[in-house]
Amino acid sequence: MIIGFGLLTLLNASSSTGAWMVYQSMIAAGSSTILSSILPAIQTSLSDEDPAASTALFAFIRSFGAIWGIAIPVAVFNNQFHRLLYLIQGPAEGPPWRMDKHMIMLRAYLLTHFGNLRS
Repeated sequence: MIIGFGLLTLLNASSSTGAWMVYQSMIAAGSSTILSSILPAIQTSLSDEDPAASTALFAFIRSFGAIWGIAIPVAVFNNQFHRLLYLIQGPAEGPPWRMDKHMIMLRAYLLTHFGNLRS
């Protein structure tokens, strides 16, 4: 995970899509490894009758964290992005900047992953 964060510092505007996908995948793999190894570490110090309760509490805290750390910020970001999308403009100089293809792809991505937030 730390290596992935370090590699993110190498990214710039001309970095390839493959590079940032690999770097983010390394971070995700490291994060999931840490999260899945915490529960056995917690359960080793508990008595024999507590594993079910500790597993339930761990699952609740993890789900609660996912709601407040992922789902709600994503909803806020998507609403703000949709509200301010009209402000995106092309460069002042050079050829006209075409956003049609990119906006169609972005909208398809957002609708596929998050559904229609306006409904």
